[in-house]
Amino acid sequence: MASLYLESFGYSVGDEIETKISVIRSYPVLRRTAVAMRIMESATTLADTTMIVQGLEASIDVDQEGYANILVISATDTNPIMACNLANRLAEVYKQHDFEQKIKQARDTRKFVETQIFAARDSLAAAEEDAKRYREEHHIISMESQASVVLGQINEAERNRLQLQHVVYTIAQMLREIENTGELTQETLA
Repeated sequence: MASLYLESFGYSVGDEIETKISVIRSYPVLRRTAVAMRIMESATTLADTTMIVQGLEASIDVDQEGYANILVISATDTNPIMACNLANRLAEVYKQHDFEQKIKQARDTRKFVETQIFAARDSLAAAEEDAKRYREEHHIISMESQASVVLGQINEAERNRLQLQHVVYTIAQMLREIENTGELTQETLA
């Protein structure tokens, strides 16, 4: 379970920056920017909306500043105030969009963790029930060899129960951290 969760975070910083640039230049973010700037008021058809968004896309540029994890949004327009407003509004809309995506990801992660915790609890309950049933069906046997076999099976069931309890505890801690901070720290993932 943990390896599946960690795979969802497998990326390099370069990929992350390229992804952010692509998201900033994406149709949904540019359309929200146009709506926020009230540029869409003249659009009456889908073609009008598309032309406005394509016009915005052509007038913006997003680049990484050197090797830093800083993005620079610049805009060009015949009106310098319009260019400044476009770049600033695009940055604001992107921050809001990114925040919404992180909230969605946190909710999805929480849902995944909750599903796993319920499954682990069910497995734990089934293992405990199997151990109990086995103990009831196989009364204490006086022969040492039979007792050794029975005890070995009981010990194995007990080890499984303890492992499942540890899994439930770990998942519960992850869930509490998600509830408190909205995400899992790199220390927890490690």
